[in-house]
Amino acid sequence: MIALSLYAAALAILERSARPLARLAASGALGLALSAPKLLPMLHELGRIPRLIASTETTSLRVLGLALTSREQSLRPPVGGLPYG
Repeated sequence: MIALSLYAAALAILERSARPLARLAASGALGLALSAPKLLPMLHELGRIPRLIASTETTSLRVLGLALTSREQSLRPPVGGLPYG
């Protein structure tokens, strides 16, 4: 979304027109309108009965980066068959 915003702003400056920004706003509004039937009831229920999870685990940015970009990942379970290694 940030990249699209920057692209729309640059295009608006180059074209000297507000049309790219209007198109960006229209696409954002369309996304909200399409997601509202699912998100609004879910937000209501989560506000009524919150799912609080006490977690003391942390993940460093290095580990997160490796988890998202490592080439040594597989869809197969580990050797022991346990889902968490």
